[in-house]
Amino acid sequence: MFDTSKINKSILNLSNYTEIEKHILKYAYDLIDKNYCKEIFSVEITDFNKDNIKDVIIKYINIDNNNVTRTMKLHQSTSIKMIPKGIYERQNMKLFGKALEGNNFPTIDKEISITKSINKTEENNIKSKIIKQTKTISKEKAKYVPPKVTRTEEKKTFNIYVPPTRKEGEAYIIPTYKVKIINIGYDFTKEDIINLCSSYGSVRDCYIPINNYGKNKGNNKGFAIVKFSSNIEVDNCIENVNNMRYEGMILKAEKNIRKN
Repeated sequence: MFDTSKINKSILNLSNYTEIEKHILKYAYDLIDKNYCKEIFSVEITDFNKDNIKDVIIKYINIDNNNVTRTMKLHQSTSIKMIPKGIYERQNMKLFGKALEGNNFPTIDKEISITKSINKTEENNIKSKIIKQTKTISKEKAKYVPPKVTRTEEKKTFNIYVPPTRKEGEAYIIPTYKVKIINIGYDFTKEDIINLCSSYGSVRDCYIPINNYGKNKGNNKGFAIVKFSSNIEVDNCIENVNNMRYEGMILKAEKNIRKN
């Protein structure tokens, strides 16, 4: 259970509150946990339409007493599992015999014992066979040990070409000045991010990755990479954009360090 004191009482009295509670816990309670918003005052859940899409519209009151709306689209899909016809028929076969009494395990009605008399000559032959087998098993083959090579080979040295992008044989990383802006809205575009960051420096490029599959297909992944011309512009952007409230979202900004 979660803290219902941060949910409007009118929501608690709705007939479909069980479904609402499930969607709040799964999709909407993160802004309350992080203290970005104070209260959830409205939740609306529509039925699945002809495209099997359901809309979940949740409205908050943030810490600045402004209204924040979050809209999510949930897609319902069904999967069909194919099983062989023989397995399906066995699974639906009617019980019979002792299985009707509740015991569905195989049982042995009668135990049958078979005895056979062995002559002394046969017994001696069996013993001799066992002794021969134990003797052959006890013999171990000697492991092959390859001869040691005592000849030493001198290492050959060659003149190695060092490209201009390397310094003293080590990799030289071309500096990049990038800022990663996190928690952007799913409907934010490249132009929105450029307009936001252009006042803090010269924006050379902006990249926003897009989801290619899943329920958020076509929407961005919630962050953007902005490239500036200098490190001073990067620091200026981070100082102003970090913890900024923009279009109902609280943005986070940090340096995007290039991996070797």
